[in-house]
Amino acid sequence: MSKYLILLHNTGFLEIVPKESADTAIIISTAIHGNETAPIEICDEVISEVLTQKLELKYPTLFILGNPRAMNIAKRFVDYNLNRLFVGTHKRIEPCYETKRASEIESVVEDFYQRHDLSKKWHYDLHTAIKPSQIEKFAISPYSPTNIESNEQLNMMESLGAEAILFSKSESTTFSYHTKSLYGAHSFTVELGKVHPIWNENPSE
Repeated sequence: MSKYLILLHNTGFLEIVPKESADTAIIISTAIHGNETAPIEICDEVISEVLTQKLELKYPTLFILGNPRAMNIAKRFVDYNLNRLFVGTHKRIEPCYETKRASEIESVVEDFYQRHDLSKKWHYDLHTAIKPSQIEKFAISPYSPTNIESNEQLNMMESLGAEAILFSKSESTTFSYHTKSLYGAHSFTVELGKVHPIWNENPSE
């Protein structure tokens, strides 16, 4: 595995960096809600294929498992909805596991984007829905003054299976808004379908 630098920063933070130069820094986050399992499986497969050289990684990529304790108990969160605690919101909430975790995630993201201050920054925050939706797979583009996304990013969302893209009209405290507003990243919350038990081989159940 000499072609990559691999860094395990802390529980749930794995960074893989190709030794060749690149123009894009990528964050792929999953399990911001601990019971949203499909993205965890997707990232597990991607990381395994990179480490076994079945898949070539061209850009510095930070993989984040957002809420490990909630994953362990198969719950959305332990004490507080983690995806409502970013952009420093955790500082105004009574301390709990998720406020600590939000602070840790913000710190690791800050360090990653400082070390890889490249011309392009991407962040895909992968989720699965707990409520029924007429559109099974869709992406949410966090608020920005222009609410315009590049064709490159729109094509990327299509390749992830998104059937629609929603453009937020207001600021928020989500993880994807955090990276977009603070670092100018092309950030999306990506809903990949309905929640199912992890490693469920029959999604119809």
